[in-house]
Amino acid sequence: MSMKYGQPGDAQHLGNDGQEHVRQILYNQHRRVQMGARSGPGADKWDILVDDRWHVEVKTARPRDIDGRPTWVFNIHRHGILDESKVDLYVLRLEKVPYSKAAIHLLIPSPLRVFTLEVSFRKLLNGFGRYSEPFREFCRTGQNPFLEKHGALGGR
Repeated sequence: MSMKYGQPGDAQHLGNDGQEHVRQILYNQHRRVQMGARSGPGADKWDILVDDRWHVEVKTARPRDIDGRPTWVFNIHRHGILDESKVDLYVLRLEKVPYSKAAIHLLIPSPLRVFTLEVSFRKLLNGFGRYSEPFREFCRTGQNPFLEKHGALGGR
């Protein structure tokens, strides 16, 4: 699946391609996946519905050089509005990770309560990396690993 992103600032194409990659990963693990409506008056506030249960928002970023370190910056808001009421889980897709041939996917429970989220390479190694295995578990089982293990965290 090779999609062109266009110009470097073309975040919409990057985001749509990221959603398609995540949809394909879930589908290959035998999850039922439905893409949300992207625009118009009936637009959904989530990107992918998984197993008719989990509303997933996919955020994709390429690294930026911030203070000499690769940092992925994710816009959690949509057009300046932060509404997480319909989102159960976020998948953060980190592209072009140093020393990795493939993108890294992190599964994080909603709500995040921030407009943007920055993940530096240091934060990835020292903290955010722990969200990688929950993504794999979610793909395999279709269960919200945060809800199952931590009670009230994540999910509605």
